[in-house]
Amino acid sequence: MKRVAALAVAMIAVGSICFAQAKEAAPAAEKPQKEMKAAKPAGRVMMGDELYKEIGLSDEEIAKMKELREQMKEARKAKDEAKIKQLREEMDKIMTKERQAKMRDVLKAKAQDKQTTK
Repeated sequence: MKRVAALAVAMIAVGSICFAQAKEAAPAAEKPQKEMKAAKPAGRVMMGDELYKEIGLSDEEIAKMKELREQMKEARKAKDEAKIKQLREEMDKIMTKERQAKMRDVLKAKAQDKQTTK
């Protein structure tokens, strides 16, 4: 019985030490969520107005896309599938198949440029 108790105490001690070391080794895990979101993802190249201009959208179309993106964000939060579908259709009217293809090409080229400069 004494061996079992000694073994349990040893396991608790080892577990506590491992936990303390893991906590010291991972200070990034303690960052507030907003700070984590503010950091730019590693693979991300370009989005928003800059990309829209590069693929040929007018200022009015860019403004409309911003508005639609905001509405889409709210519809997703509300899980309103009908609204999401309607907004997607409106976005597709602005982002024609040709523009979507051009956007993919631009993003692919920017990603390759970013990889070659590393």
